[in-house]
Amino acid sequence: MIHKSDFLVIGGGIAGMSYALRIANGGKGKVVLVCKTTLDEANTTKAQGGIASVTNLSVDNFEKHIADTIVAGDFISNHQAVEHVVRNAPKASVTLWNGA
Repeated sequence: MIHKSDFLVIGGGIAGMSYALRIANGGKGKVVLVCKTTLDEANTTKAQGGIASVTNLSVDNFEKHIADTIVAGDFISNHQAVEHVVRNAPKASVTLWNGA
């Protein structure tokens, strides 16, 4: 099957969908959006927003969050960056919650 378009967008995440919508709504041409499964399976639709943070060390830990994030990133995430974000999330969460 051959599809012809002016724009081919690969990826059904927020960036791909936003770009495809902008091009389509701008009347700049025909857009085809390709993703590996369905749009409702993209990480963007599953994201709940905010920061997933360790808030109670008696029932949770940083290593678990780091491992979960690495798995969710298909093992291509920068481990140093993930560790930095996870370990600093509690402080950032409090800052955001307090409106600072």
